[in-house]
Amino acid sequence: MTKHYRAIWISDVHLGTRGCKAEFLLDFLRCHESEYLYLVGDIVDGWRLKKSWYWKQSHNDVVQKILRKARKGTKIYYIPGNHDEALRDYVPMQFGGISLVNEIVHTTADGRKFLIIHGDALDGVVEHAKWLAHLGDWAYNVMLTVNLVFNWGRRKLGYSYWSLSAYLKHKVKNAVNFISAFETTLADEARKRKLDGIICGHIHKAEIRNVEGILYCNDGDWVESCTALTIIFKSVLRRKISMKILIISDAWLPQINGVVRTLATTKQHLEKLGHQVVVISPDLFSTIPCPSYPEIRLVIQPARFKVIDIIQSFRPDCIHINVCHTLKLSFTTSFHTKFPEYVYARLGIPPNWGYRFLRWFHRLSKRVMVATPSMRSSLEKQGFEHLAPWSRGVDVELFHPRPKDFLSDPRPISMYVGRVAVEKNIEAFLKAELPGTKYVVGGGPQLEYLRAHYPHVKFVGAKAGEELASYYAAADVFVFPSRTDTFGLVMLEALASGVPVAAYPVSGPVDILRETQVGCLDENLTQATLNALKLDAQQCRPHASSRAQIFMADMYSTIFRKFTHQLSQF
Repeated sequence: MTKHYRAIWISDVHLGTRGCKAEFLLDFLRCHESEYLYLVGDIVDGWRLKKSWYWKQSHNDVVQKILRKARKGTKIYYIPGNHDEALRDYVPMQFGGISLVNEIVHTTADGRKFLIIHGDALDGVVEHAKWLAHLGDWAYNVMLTVNLVFNWGRRKLGYSYWSLSAYLKHKVKNAVNFISAFETTLADEARKRKLDGIICGHIHKAEIRNVEGILYCNDGDWVESCTALTIIFKSVLRRKISMKILIISDAWLPQINGVVRTLATTKQHLEKLGHQVVVISPDLFSTIPCPSYPEIRLVIQPARFKVIDIIQSFRPDCIHINVCHTLKLSFTTSFHTKFPEYVYARLGIPPNWGYRFLRWFHRLSKRVMVATPSMRSSLEKQGFEHLAPWSRGVDVELFHPRPKDFLSDPRPISMYVGRVAVEKNIEAFLKAELPGTKYVVGGGPQLEYLRAHYPHVKFVGAKAGEELASYYAAADVFVFPSRTDTFGLVMLEALASGVPVAAYPVSGPVDILRETQVGCLDENLTQATLNALKLDAQQCRPHASSRAQIFMADMYSTIFRKFTHQLSQF
């Protein structure tokens, strides 16, 4: 799908070098159109081409793609940099529909003015010690060559890409100081000209930040970070790709539960919003089944160094969930499960012991995300801090009303969907005296026990996709017997399928069903179910549709974006 912008800025492509990611840029140009396209210097690397000729077909394809955009009406401006400085001898000039200029001012739709320059003219090293700039270019290319060999070995060992030059740029004090001074110098130049901001390239570090009232924007490069700067028609500047998000979770596919579905669909929608998401989960390590709960895998190999390696190679803007405090990195966590109550149900350990451990576990988190207001209130009473809302959404395209004839059993059909485990309190539903047929959809450690003790109940095992959606829609009432869930995503899926819900008046159900006409809450679960059968099922889907997953994923990314400045860089 092609995305349209008012303006796009790219720089530091370095066509003519082995480090150029021309294939990635070509893919970007194919999928993104704009009224204005600014080529902010170092598009072609004349320095390297003078020393040795290197020009792949993909480099030629990039040039042809840019010229094709110009023929189709895109206004293209080429601002030469230090590596293609030979073009400055021909400024001002037009060729192939492209305007060659040393600098230009771009006016946004809301009237803000931005100076566009490559940035080398304000770099003292390039201007006054050119031999040092060439030496730095040579050293940079040596590091890129070392990276090629080093990462070939990493790939053979199953590790991901890791950038030596990017690491040094963020770790070496002089490099960090140079970047900061460069940003300040360019912001000062925009201030002198009474402009609102400046857009540049040159230092291969994508950035958008406010420097004492001036918006400094750097569009990055296409050698390592592969970033561009875009502006939509409402004049919102942003980077592509805007964030790298690392999620670390012990609950992940192929497990089937609400936490996994929440994280998996959030990952999917974050990627649709333009973010990069990597998940560290038990499937990356050697594992054994958890005693009494074989669906959960426990890592048995030392994992710390592999986790550190993944984090350092991915260089995330945001880290979510845990282990980061051992690396002295900022991170966020989320509270998905009433773990103390689960442990109490299985082992008899007092819940206050569990909450003491969880307070310790979440203590360094910048934000602890919780699904509902009632859960937030409960955790505040337990002494948790830095709580932030992150609700849940339902896939309204998958879960929707369908024909009831998918199931032919005597009606009404009362249904539970979820893990079949003691903490879910399923026996409260199975013991309820209800007319018609009861269905349990899901798997878990208690499945065989309950199947043997309740032979009149239909246990169909775990389902997914269209088949799961068909089961939901065929029910007449959805029964949610859990007292320990923090949310209960299955309730939203049932409502989206046009099925009313019965539940206890506890955290999760009260947040979804209170003061609505789509469910009934009662300490007597049998009475709640009978009352829910009387509700108008046509009211259920509109209530669920208001909580579509895309909005919840956007909320998730918004929380991360708001606190990105607090998160550590590598």
